[in-house]
Amino acid sequence: MSKKKKLTLLLIAVLVVAVTGFTFAAQYATADHTKKVSLNTLGISLVQTADKSLTKAKNEDSTPSDHAKVSYNNVIPGKTINEKLAVKTDADSQPAYIRVTATRYWVDKEGKKVEKADGEEGYLNPEAIEISTENHDNWKIFVDKDDPEVVYFYYLLPVNPGSETTNLMDSFKVNEKYADNDYADMSTRIDFFAEGVQQSAGKDAILASWGTNVTLDDSGKIIDIEEQ
Repeated sequence: MSKKKKLTLLLIAVLVVAVTGFTFAAQYATADHTKKVSLNTLGISLVQTADKSLTKAKNEDSTPSDHAKVSYNNVIPGKTINEKLAVKTDADSQPAYIRVTATRYWVDKEGKKVEKADGEEGYLNPEAIEISTENHDNWKIFVDKDDPEVVYFYYLLPVNPGSETTNLMDSFKVNEKYADNDYADMSTRIDFFAEGVQQSAGKDAILASWGTNVTLDDSGKIIDIEEQ
């Protein structure tokens, strides 16, 4: 079996965060998609913790299996929401490298994505939606150079079975400078998509799966990332 086939991906699209007008509201939806490439076991899940100061008790914590719906109400732009997100490997998983892709964008009253080219009048800037990560020692973060809607989070350490990463998101907000008429009655969304590749033959697996060339040290930590 070639190195490129020595990986199993569990792909998870989790967590939709919405903000409407001058009032925030968040709704979570989960969907698991598994693509088996080998008989090896690799399982990951996104672990999310709602901002307890802004949600009802029954919605304080949520996991991908909960299909939870959480609302943040009466929070003005510029207000930090302490929503946390991390990635966990299954107890029977192989050690894995983790990447999470966040897509941040605006939607209209009907929930349809606002499609406007940069430079058009009324263009809604995805960079208004700011994601904060406190521990940058463990995460390398890139904004896609061709698409500011997309942010990549690479976890630099292989994650052992039954272990959890540090938070890739500790909070988020909509920058208050964007609270103008162009953004009235619009909503924001952040979609998170987590991917894992096994640590074994990890450099080749990461390149084959993500198109990313990495340099690893002797412990297996990613010390350099070169996106193709």
